[in-house]
Amino acid sequence: MRLRFMAGCAAACLVLVGCSSSGGNAPKSSSSLGNSPAATAVATEVASSSSAPLSSTAAESSTPATGASALAGRWQGTYQSKKFSSTAGDFTVTFTQQDSTINGSIVIHPSCITAGTVSGTITGTTIAFGQVQGSRRAVAFSGTVNGNNMHGTYHSDAACGDDNGTWTAARS
Repeated sequence: MRLRFMAGCAAACLVLVGCSSSGGNAPKSSSSLGNSPAATAVATEVASSSSAPLSSTAAESSTPATGASALAGRWQGTYQSKKFSSTAGDFTVTFTQQDSTINGSIVIHPSCITAGTVSGTITGTTIAFGQVQGSRRAVAFSGTVNGNNMHGTYHSDAACGDDNGTWTAARS
């Protein structure tokens, strides 16, 4: 975005320097340009092309999903192993959310971990959460949330076969 803004400024400077009502080659200062149509057009273009994308990008990248409805509730999903082609199944996870922190419970069928608790984070559209049964087994999920749907990848520890694969879920 900084490059785009600088390019817009460079273009504005070139247009402003090149404009002269007297036909001479000497550049005019910004105070001598006044409210000329060229100066107004360039200023409007630079403002509209540089300020809107900067503000929307900043909001998307740093704003955690908030509000009880952002992620809280019951989600039903499926998973498919990449390591073991015959390993696939379904899961149900129920989340609570406080700012960017998520907690809840999960049931996975079939799995080396049939039920457990989850905790993780949601920032923008990026979600990461893990599920643990006791202290010996864990599955880590990461992915992207898009409205009432989410998808991503998972990885289980050695106690669960050091598996990895993909998952998808929808709010139910």
